[in-house]
Amino acid sequence: MGTRNLLTLCLGLFTWIGLAANPSPPKEATTKTVFDWLSAGGEVLEVTLESDWSNLIENRKQDIQETAKLYFDDTEGTAQAVDLKVLLRGKFRRRVCAFPPVKLKFPKKDLKKRGLNNHNDLKLVTHCLGDKKSGNENVLKEYLTYQMYNALSSNSYRVQLVKITYVDTAKKLPKTKRYGFLIEDTDEMAERLGGEECDCMYPDVAKVDEKLIAEMSMFQYLIGNEDWNLPMGRNLKYVITKGGARAIPVAYDFDFSGVVNTSYALANVDHKLQSVLDRVYLGHPASDPVMLEAMAKIKAKRSEFEGIIKAFSLLSGKGKKEMLSYLDTCYELLEGLEDAGTRQWYATLSKGTNVLTIPVAPSTGGKALGK
Repeated sequence: MGTRNLLTLCLGLFTWIGLAANPSPPKEATTKTVFDWLSAGGEVLEVTLESDWSNLIENRKQDIQETAKLYFDDTEGTAQAVDLKVLLRGKFRRRVCAFPPVKLKFPKKDLKKRGLNNHNDLKLVTHCLGDKKSGNENVLKEYLTYQMYNALSSNSYRVQLVKITYVDTAKKLPKTKRYGFLIEDTDEMAERLGGEECDCMYPDVAKVDEKLIAEMSMFQYLIGNEDWNLPMGRNLKYVITKGGARAIPVAYDFDFSGVVNTSYALANVDHKLQSVLDRVYLGHPASDPVMLEAMAKIKAKRSEFEGIIKAFSLLSGKGKKEMLSYLDTCYELLEGLEDAGTRQWYATLSKGTNVLTIPVAPSTGGKALGK
């Protein structure tokens, strides 16, 4: 063998050994999700969603799905057309809403072709009410509540606001524009937090992070949300970290909260509440130091929470005032209890508290689609 050929062989062998010992890092595309793709363009993503909406609306009490097409311009200004399926989801809102909540399911093969990973389920929070103004206000308030939760902790679902043009392929309903928001895939959220979703109602108590439970529960108390349950895992996901060291609670679904104050929300009668504006602490029994630490975190975020609401130009002035006033009632209550030298905080807050009534706008009903 010639010297040149031997040198080439040796270089090739060294290169192979080096690659085996130090494999190339995965390309960025393999870690990018469809949620990342859709949320890369800024605060509001404008999309058109075509499907047989007339069938989905007329049969919203059934578990059905329809093929769909999603159109939007990406960050490069390139028009995109994505095939997917729209599935009906939820229970209560399907019964009472003019427009049902849905899930968007993207074909994994298509995601792979686009250089995206296989997290392919995104919940779409839609307008419930047929009245455009009330429907949009409710969606925007709940979106802001998720934003507040994000500001408090990374142990929360990311959301992307969308302005949607709904097109009925059956041509029975008129074209309609409404606000909605996307919620990241649960497996994606769990992976981001360094674990995986716990397929259980309630994990081993010893593995539940007491401080994280208190922090999440105190946030729920702040926003006046009693539409959740720790033991049953209602409107709550648990992420089990690698090795099963601990369980992280992640809350979702805030449309029954006092800070959103939808006209279709119901008070939690199991805790003898008379209004969705009433508050009760539903967290796990905790010591005063744990409760006070959770309260301190909520109090430290007050200015940031208020800033998120005030800076959001899409919500009406009335809507902002309602949200801010409702948060004030909680902060004033906690400050009053502190000034009174309160002890046994868990026992005190878990009894439930009534607040000043904020008028609830009546549902105007109306058609699900249309101006």
